[in-house]
Amino acid sequence: MKSKLPYIVNKNLQVEICTIGYKAIGESIVLFVKVDSNIVFSAVIDSYCYNGVNKTIEILKNNNVETIDYFCWTHPDDDHSKGLDELFNDFIDENTLINIPENAEINSEKCSDSTIDIFNMLKANLGKRGAKSGKRYKVYTVSDFKELLANEDDLEILYNEKQYCLEIKSIAPNSQLIRDDFLLDRFCKNKHSIAFIIYFGNNVFLFTGDIENPTIKQFKRKNIPSSLSYLKIPHHGSKGSDSLLEYIDYIDVSCVTSYVRGSSRNPEKEVLDRYQEVSKKVYSSYNIEGENNDDFGIIYTTFDILNELHTTKLEGNACLL
Repeated sequence: MKSKLPYIVNKNLQVEICTIGYKAIGESIVLFVKVDSNIVFSAVIDSYCYNGVNKTIEILKNNNVETIDYFCWTHPDDDHSKGLDELFNDFIDENTLINIPENAEINSEKCSDSTIDIFNMLKANLGKRGAKSGKRYKVYTVSDFKELLANEDDLEILYNEKQYCLEIKSIAPNSQLIRDDFLLDRFCKNKHSIAFIIYFGNNVFLFTGDIENPTIKQFKRKNIPSSLSYLKIPHHGSKGSDSLLEYIDYIDVSCVTSYVRGSSRNPEKEVLDRYQEVSKKVYSSYNIEGENNDDFGIIYTTFDILNELHTTKLEGNACLL
């Protein structure tokens, strides 16, 4: 965190979420908490680049971010991992909280070569403990129902004597499922995917990575808010993750990215139609019914915390459904 002292809001308190998808595959999310237009918390979830374009890096540079506060690598699939080396080199240091899935490293040999390189980099970094030169990364593994900021200084924000605190709680991966797979020598990368909820003011933001129905069906209703300010629709809007709809009654903004490769054609229209029934707005980074002339699509959603409003801007292939 950038400061132990409370931030005092004069006029504006905002959460900005940039949901980034690429032409066929690839997903990353950038999140900022801003006090009077100044970033007091910055987060990145996953990474991707395509044809030399890395919109995550561009957004960080455009907002004059030098080091991010929080990075979550939801799971070691390539469509959530390309460009991680640049992110680590330029925007992550010893003060950045890094979350990776529980037990994923044990099976890293079953991942792609580029993803193995990231695991090896994190392992090699262990040798920098106590070193005066070089940055020693702060890495914690994640499973279900952890307070992800438990070891960090609190982010405290005050407006007219009201306190706003940032909470991040994981809901996946399911520790029983990944333990079973480990003991049975199985490895499903999506089963390891991190999902978490951010609570801030009266707002609830749910980030789901690529969790699928075997994990979702383990959720207890008491742990999943039925009303959401923002949802990143899980696993690119596939039917294999549609059980989440059984837990949710209302969503202000739902966002989805694509996975169009081989026989996969995600997002699936049938699934998005069901999200439209419970969402005020559903946005996609990929136009499933029209042309996708750009290499990317970005959904910029800004939540005005004090006035309980939100606005959305679209770029590239992104569209309102």
